[in-house]
Amino acid sequence: MSIADIIAPSKMSLAVLIDPEKQDLQSLGVLIEVIANGHADLILVGGSTAAQLDMDSLLKRLRHTCPQPIVLFPGHANQLSAEADMIMLPSIISGDSFKYVIGEHINHAQEIKTLALSVSSAGYILIDGGQASSTSLMTSSKPMAPKNVSAIENTALAAEMIGMSCVYLEAGSGADKSVDTALISRVKTSISIPLIVGGGIDGVDKLEAVAAGSPDMIVIGNALERDPRLLIELSQRLSQLNEQKTTVTQQHSS
Repeated sequence: MSIADIIAPSKMSLAVLIDPEKQDLQSLGVLIEVIANGHADLILVGGSTAAQLDMDSLLKRLRHTCPQPIVLFPGHANQLSAEADMIMLPSIISGDSFKYVIGEHINHAQEIKTLALSVSSAGYILIDGGQASSTSLMTSSKPMAPKNVSAIENTALAAEMIGMSCVYLEAGSGADKSVDTALISRVKTSISIPLIVGGGIDGVDKLEAVAAGSPDMIVIGNALERDPRLLIELSQRLSQLNEQKTTVTQQHSS
């Protein structure tokens, strides 16, 4: 199984990113209920810090309640668990630190292998969203300026050329601005592997702007920590946008 096997080829998928360190039990319970009711296609679990987390208990809870695939998206080895369906292993390719391109992966390769889970590599590109993200702060990785479109496009293309499974454009949790529509569209047309976009999506207007670039998957995280039920509104709107896109495609092909 790879991340490409999970993402539907005919629509934009919606993923929820759960950071166990940031979720209080009450809001997490509400979010899990909303997810279980079908308002997401995929569950990503992970965070940016090295905090020791009880990943097994959380994943068992998700497994018991939610039918969606559960994918580890670890920021540290403390966030590994055999209870997931697979791992999407990020390499921060927008920076120049060996440590977060492959160094941490080397340190924990045997531990990951022991889990016996499928692993997909994600070319993780940090985009400046207007404020320093937790990932940027923890890794000292400087985000790429959105105006440097060609550099971002080439970075994504290089990720595909060296065999990465997907590209993830990330504006950062709680970003002031989501990734620009035109930038998403440019990268999307340049690569043939799945394109994932997240960061700063805290309402329908930003969801629509990201969706206009036609990524394969949109990730919602930080905003749901404050309001888990926002996922219902976002999920319904993305479904409408997918239906509109299908209709337009059918009209052009007829």
